[in-house]
Order: sequence, then structure tokens, then C-alpha cells
Amino acid sequence: MSAVASGGKSFYGARLGILVRPTRFPRLPGDPANARSFPFSVRYAVLERVDRTPALDAAKRLLDEGAEGIGLAFNADFDMANTLGAPLAGGLEIERALVEAMLPPGAEAGVLAFSAGNDRIAAPGYLADAVAADEDRLDVERARDSLVDTVEQALSDRPGIAAWLLHEPEMGPFAADIRATTNLPVYDRTTYLAWFHASLAPRVFPR
Repeated sequence: MSAVASGGKSFYGARLGILVRPTRFPRLPGDPANARSFPFSVRYAVLERVDRTPALDAAKRLLDEGAEGIGLAFNADFDMANTLGAPLAGGLEIERALVEAMLPPGAEAGVLAFSAGNDRIAAPGYLADAVAADEDRLDVERARDSLVDTVEQALSDRPGIAAWLLHEPEMGPFAADIRATTNLPVYDRTTYLAWFHASLAPRVFPR
């Protein structure tokens, strides 16, 4: 039996296209801007500036070339869902709704962000400063400790926290440290995009 392959794309095997902002900051494994964070192939597009028009153009280019869904490796203050014409892994509020739907009644998700607001828990310190300054070097131990100190203090102030949601993509590499410190589930941008990708490439089971 002969097989026939279908074409029409510029690349194959990377169903998830990810938009990233231009940075010098080290993007460690666990950060969605590091391809080693995923057990599958991804395709990146680096934006010249983080704005709706260039983001939409880059997303459409990835889709034209071969991607089947788009994710973001940064926090966007704009929406593309209505005009993209393809599945989009949206922002924090969508992910937050998914997490909170899984929690028991009365429990809350502790949303860690570099700045407070909208019920977010501020995580200032070394990691936040390094990201803001776009440093090209990172002391990984200091970054981890800055987050661990924040979650320990947050738990003493808000005992109703039953899970963590890491708002900043750069926090993802330290999800396991937060889990080990608090023994609570941790959700981050990388796990969200991996879940999103599973809908584009469902696992094939033997029959």
C-alpha cells in the first residue's frame, strides 16, 4: 500500500505557535519562551514590539506557515481572539477561571505576580527586579528564594489559598520549588500551554 503525503505548509510537526517578546533575560526551562519546557515541538515568533497589531500579524504568519494554535509567552493587555480565526490560549483570566473551577468551595487561588492588583499577590524582590531590568544574567538561587519567601508569607496572611497560579511566565521554572515549599498545586503558563497543545494533538491510544 502506498502512502500519500499532503503539503501546503512551510513547516510541520509544531502545532503550537508561541509569540515571545524580545528580551535578553535568561529564559530557563519551565519558562514558555524556552523550547525545552515542552515535550513536543513548538514554533516561536519574536515580536518587534508588544502590541496588538504586530502580535496579530506574527500569529497569522505562524498559522499560515503551519501552526494550528497560538499561545503567548508574555502577559498581553490586548485581545486577539475575535480576529485570529484559530484557537488561542488566552490570558490570565481564562486560566484563573479554569483553576478556580477545580478548587473546593471557599478555597482561593493565590495569583503570584510581580505587582499587586486584581487580587494578585505581589512577589517583589530579586526575580522581579531582574525581569524588569531585562538583565542578561540571573542568579537562579536568589530568584528561587525570592519566590519561596513570598509564598510562605502569603500563606500566613491568606490561609484560604489552596493552589497557586503563577501570573508571570518567568516564574514557571520555580513551580516545583513552590510546590515543595507549600505542598499546594501550582499552575503556570507552561502547563497551561501544554494542556492547550493536547487539544491540538490528542494522544492516540491502542485499540
